[in-house]
Amino acid sequence: MSVLVRTILASAAMSVPFPGMVSAETAVEAQVYMDCRFATECYEAEGCQEAVFAATLVGRASGDEMIDLAAEIEMRSDNGDVMLAGTLSNGALGLYGGAGLGRHMLSVSADGAARYTVHLANGPQAVTYLGRCEAVQ
Repeated sequence: MSVLVRTILASAAMSVPFPGMVSAETAVEAQVYMDCRFATECYEAEGCQEAVFAATLVGRASGDEMIDLAAEIEMRSDNGDVMLAGTLSNGALGLYGGAGLGRHMLSVSADGAARYTVHLANGPQAVTYLGRCEAVQ
């Protein structure tokens, strides 16, 4: 998985405890824009079957270092859009979100393998999708 990363260096005019000490902050921001394709759907205990489900991830991740960036991503699909939050770490994404009685979890490994699960309190029921997410250039 390739994520477009832009590093922003900001010199901070901060008071420092010792004369001559230099203080600067480094902020890192990663723009996330990915297409996800899921070819397998697993519903409850019924097993898995072929499926066609697609989503687009749009958002950003930011933090003080390249490790464990806080991510805010909108997942867009024909089933509706959902805001997800989580972590971008070493090229992998771990996201969760949802509203009302539905909860969403998306995991994308650094090589693009993806798992997306929706839990619904009505039922209750769970659906898991297996597929891939790739960065859009």
